[in-house]
Amino acid sequence: MAGLGTVTNARAGHCWPSTQGSGARCGKPKNANPFAKTIIQCSSFLAAYFYFHHQLMLTTYTSTTATSGNATLVVRPQAVAKKIFLVIGLLLVLDLVSVYLVQVLHTDTSVVRKLVRYFDLNEENTIPAFFSSLLLLLASALLLVIARQAASRKKALLWLLLSAVFLFLALDESIAIHEELTYSVNKMYAPSTDTNGFLRYSWVVPYLLALTVLTAFYAPFLWQLPTFVRALFVASGCIFVTGAVGMESIEGHYDLLYGMHNLYSSLLCALEEVMEMSGVALFIFALLTYIAREQGEIRFSVTSSKERVLDERELQPRL
Repeated sequence: MAGLGTVTNARAGHCWPSTQGSGARCGKPKNANPFAKTIIQCSSFLAAYFYFHHQLMLTTYTSTTATSGNATLVVRPQAVAKKIFLVIGLLLVLDLVSVYLVQVLHTDTSVVRKLVRYFDLNEENTIPAFFSSLLLLLASALLLVIARQAASRKKALLWLLLSAVFLFLALDESIAIHEELTYSVNKMYAPSTDTNGFLRYSWVVPYLLALTVLTAFYAPFLWQLPTFVRALFVASGCIFVTGAVGMESIEGHYDLLYGMHNLYSSLLCALEEVMEMSGVALFIFALLTYIAREQGEIRFSVTSSKERVLDERELQPRL
């Protein structure tokens, strides 16, 4: 999650250091999303979310079901995770290439600017930001599917709440709610008191408080999960939080000491975003593993709307 600076300072795009000694020339800074644009983004996001959920609810959780004449896709958690991490690796390479061209070689061409515009890990409205939102959205949809299959109403509500949390995180990644929150937090405490810079991007304060409450609330539920799945949940959460909150605080400290828009600042941002995406990817692997262990092999059957026949037993909660 890319954050804002202090009350009067917002993170801008990449800067092209000038070789003429006249400072750095920066890309267009990020502005707050207009209200209409935010509404459109939220509407599109919710539409995609419910589409994902609808498709996932058509999944057959059994290895013995086969529908003649239909295309069937078997989902293997390991294969899905490998493909996601492959995409993350590719996005990281493209970002590092852009950082090298801009920060080391001081290249300023239309091609480089487009590379930065679409693949900068530290910016919103880019391909990495879209992919990160998509991962969070997929995790939310999977959690909702698990909630629909839960063995009891209490567990269903717990899964459903967790799905809502990830839906919020997906929306946050898409429309940068946490960045706007920085201004509100800065009004409640004096940024000048943060002498070390660790709270420079002050949205981490309310998010850490919410995380603490959520962790305490879900601890008993987490302990009831299968050991392997529980370990994956904990590992993915640690990776994500370390990237989103820990690295953001470190970036604030570094930015205060050495300024933004330099090589090491860009590398810290890249590490932060990769840790966030990796944490969510591992969480998706954990969810798919949980579904496979609880329900059996995961299959997607693709049929026409007229021919699609669902076994109602597949969509009923297991009592």
